[in-house]
Amino acid sequence: MTLEPSKLFAKYVDGTISPEEFSVLDERLSKDPNLREEFLEYMRVCVVIEDNAPIFEAQKEGLLELPPLNKPKPSKLIQFAKWSVATAACATIALTLWTFYPKKTPAESAITAQVIDLKDVEDQPFEVGDKIGLNELQIASGWVRLELPKGVVFDMYGPAKGEFVSDQRFRLDSGRLNVDVGPLGKGFTVVTDSAEIVDLGTEFGVEIGDDSEAKVAVFSGEVEVHSNKEVKNPRLLTQGEGVQVASNGKSSRLMSINIADQDKISDSSAIFADNINIRDDFTTDESLRYYGILSGGLREGVHSYTTHPTVRWKSDADQEFPTELQGADLIQTFYKDRLERDLNISLDVKNPSKVYVIFDERYPTPEWLSENFTETDMVVRSGPWRPVMIVQDILPDNQGYFYVRYKVWSKDLSPGETLNMGESRVPESEGRLFRAMYGIAVRENVQQFAQANTEN
Repeated sequence: MTLEPSKLFAKYVDGTISPEEFSVLDERLSKDPNLREEFLEYMRVCVVIEDNAPIFEAQKEGLLELPPLNKPKPSKLIQFAKWSVATAACATIALTLWTFYPKKTPAESAITAQVIDLKDVEDQPFEVGDKIGLNELQIASGWVRLELPKGVVFDMYGPAKGEFVSDQRFRLDSGRLNVDVGPLGKGFTVVTDSAEIVDLGTEFGVEIGDDSEAKVAVFSGEVEVHSNKEVKNPRLLTQGEGVQVASNGKSSRLMSINIADQDKISDSSAIFADNINIRDDFTTDESLRYYGILSGGLREGVHSYTTHPTVRWKSDADQEFPTELQGADLIQTFYKDRLERDLNISLDVKNPSKVYVIFDERYPTPEWLSENFTETDMVVRSGPWRPVMIVQDILPDNQGYFYVRYKVWSKDLSPGETLNMGESRVPESEGRLFRAMYGIAVRENVQQFAQANTEN
């Protein structure tokens, strides 16, 4: 038997409506604007009742302690234990009537998370240290770090929006998300319109742009990427690899991605910086490695490569790190590219910039470098290296560590100009094969930097 709308309204409010009855009410409201007006009027009556409800008085007097929750999107089946709770929710329901039909299914109950840190997040009812309940998470700007159940650490950079399907499943609709699942969070999944990214014990990032394309990068460990086109054949990604999955489910190599600088983890502007465009000639079938861009990240101790976590850029022995390089945008290259023949890396910028190539000093300079760049007097090192072939002709320092020294070359680059860089290898007759892959850095607005440095 089909119930009259008024009875469905009443059952909805008092929490006795069944899933089948809710589906009927949902369909009627979506098709009948007059019925929606009637429902609104019903909710207005609820508001009047709420004005006299004991729970409302308790809230005003501070007798009812409410947790600092981020209000979730209304559930399709809201269960209320008492009439007072139902009436207290009426005002919210009325105000959100036109959008209370969620397009995606949120978690049945709020996910408990602890706010570890945040910066520049506006209009959020939580502070560092709060334990909050979340269904939907949306930030217009800034950065927030949450710790989820099982120790999953969750970094969101705004503008971003998503919702929890469960404590191990998050749907990202827009923006950037970095996840460190820890030892207990294996299997944590990020869902997008085009793919599902399943963690296998790792740190990874997912970014959704205006075109709904999902960019996935693995910072350590492994993930599986299940595109909506190839559900049964997931793509396995390991450290330093990435893909971008279009809205139609077709995946291709992710050429580069902005990396969160661990010393400036809250800098959301660095995550979305777009001055640099770098690419090479490798196809998706040949390589899935990405270039990691650390905006303003070049300094003492920062990782040199995307795939060699123990090797870092260092100042020369008993020297300060070069001032001119300090704070430049670092492009983390691939350690294994030192062996590639016919390597061609292309770079262009949106704003006037100076490009630096940091090249192993032990070997003859290739033509592409000497013809297009100017050698500077700056020297840096990378390390510490294990005693492997790449350092076979280098003596350890007084602590037993091996470091490779590099000369720094530079070139001014204008917008619209493309810079091509070649292979690290040189003919065997000109030196050993065991050289280090070169590094790349970019400093934007060089004249402004020089002026500021002179004034200081």
